[in-house]
Order: sequence, then structure tokens, then C-alpha cells
Amino acid sequence: MNVPELISFYKKRCDHFTTSLIAERKKINLVSNLRLITALCFLITAYFAFNITILAYAALLLLVAFVLLVRRHSRMFEQKTHHENLLRINEHEAKSLTGDVSGFANGSEFIDPHHTYTHDLDIFGDGSLFQSVSRCNTIRGKQRMASRFSDALLEHEEILENQNAIKELAQKTEFRQHFQAAG
Repeated sequence: MNVPELISFYKKRCDHFTTSLIAERKKINLVSNLRLITALCFLITAYFAFNITILAYAALLLLVAFVLLVRRHSRMFEQKTHHENLLRINEHEAKSLTGDVSGFANGSEFIDPHHTYTHDLDIFGDGSLFQSVSRCNTIRGKQRMASRFSDALLEHEEILENQNAIKELAQKTEFRQHFQAAG
């Protein structure tokens, strides 16, 4: 794909996740309101259950419904957070294609002025190679990426394995982004 096609690809994904988020927020609000109504009904029913025994069963059912709604709300909220992360990832990717890589970690914590080449070649820091390439979410992932840039792979087999892994992942945008969003 060329740059305009990639920008279009990421913008379409942004539109898709924006639409999904709007729908999810409406559903979350609905479940939140149902939770509130169920809680109020439970309290009222529990109050009157002291005088009318059959209402105790209704209160128990309302309590179960409330717990189920809380669990549903929690799952929906996790899904919303995941989609927000996916939206942010695609927004940053679209911006990076126009040269704005500010949405990504710059790896400045790995700057070593005494290293033979990383300081001179802007491997780490603002506008660096690290910032342009790294999509790591964890500290360990960032450390591993930094070591790839500062400590060259010397074995032919290691280099080929690394290249093959990159080629394989390059074709799996959905997998990569969902994995990144979960991080």
C-alpha cells in the first residue's frame, strides 16, 4: 500500500471505531439506568418484604438482576475501553504517515551518550527511529526494542528469524492492533 491508501485505511478504521464507541456508550448508559432502576426497586421491595413475604422472593430476583447488570456493565466498559484504545492507535498511525510521530514513545530513557552510534544517529529521543518504529506498550517490550537498536544481531539465523517474524506480523493488522489495544 502507498501512503494515501494507508491514510485512508486508518481513517476508515477510525470511523468504524468511532461509530462503535457511540453505540457502546448508548448501551452502557442504558445498562447504567437499568442498574439504578433495579437497585431502587430492590430497596423498595426489600422494605415492603418485611410485611409481605412474597416480596422477599421478588427482592431476591431483583438482587440477582442487579448483580447480572453490574457484570454486564463491567464487560461493556472493558469493550468500550478496548475500542477507545483501537481508535487512539489508528489515529496515531494515520498521523505518523504525515510525519507526526508524537503519539508514540520516543525511547529517550534509552539514550546513552557513550554508545558508539545510538546517540549520533538519533536512534532514541524525539523524532527518532525508535519513535517511528516502536509500538511497544510494556516496559519490557520497549527495553527489548531498544536492545535491538543498540545491540546488533550477529547470528545469521537470528536475523532471519527476526525478519520472518516482522514479515508475518506485517500482514496481521487486526491481530497487532487488538494485541496492542489490550496492552
